[in-house]
Amino acid sequence: MASAAIKKIIIIPIFAAVVASQYAYDRSKLEALQIQFPAPLQLIRVFDLGLHSAAASLLWIETIVQLPFFQRGTEPFFNNFRTINDLDPKFSFPYAFTVLVLPTSRAYPDKIAAAIEIGKRGIAEADPDWRIPFYLAAVHLLELKDHENAVKYFDIASQTVGAPHYIKRFSSTFVLAKTFREQTREFWRAVYENAEDEQIKDRAGAYLERLEIFDLLDKASGAYFERFGSYPKTPQDLVGAGIISEVPQDPFGFELVFNDAGDLSVQ
Repeated sequence: MASAAIKKIIIIPIFAAVVASQYAYDRSKLEALQIQFPAPLQLIRVFDLGLHSAAASLLWIETIVQLPFFQRGTEPFFNNFRTINDLDPKFSFPYAFTVLVLPTSRAYPDKIAAAIEIGKRGIAEADPDWRIPFYLAAVHLLELKDHENAVKYFDIASQTVGAPHYIKRFSSTFVLAKTFREQTREFWRAVYENAEDEQIKDRAGAYLERLEIFDLLDKASGAYFERFGSYPKTPQDLVGAGIISEVPQDPFGFELVFNDAGDLSVQ
């Protein structure tokens, strides 16, 4: 009897330990599926020693690691997103990431409107980051077929400090498409006629000048084809053929060339 009692005394703590371990394990797994910051925003600000930007970066890393890109729903993500940007409104990458990824979410019914709102806030509040307006332009173009706003935000991206050359080149090439050219012209004409800021007015004027150059070179390229049966390679070929008197200078400093189909592109 004594030995049986001793066995019970030994087994009960072991059983309790196993149950406790399983409970702790299950709890940790459940918590891993939910993103919860360790403390409310006010408490984070108290204990981060004024390093709000560093705290925002750490919380963003936690968000990305734990959240499989909106597949578990968007409420936890946006709660974290708001906390991160309240800590550091100038932290640009969360804006850019969200504008890029949110339109692909199936779990958020107003995803396009939300992406546009976040992108606009990022442009207004965050440190300059060409990715925010560039991705925002893509949302307007691909999701809404809104060429006017796509042109607007591609241009903002090309002007943003730190934008790589290929982004500037892409933004310039985008307005070359003949199918969009008249819409682009109407957009920049409206900007030019209504702009109160002289820099914006000058920018719009430069785009209008550029579109006139495109029209001139397209017409000249057609004349070249009628004469020689092939398209020119560069505007200099048009000068050599006597079709135009000189090569027009792109107001943004890019070199204009023709492809085999006679369409303009920039280098």
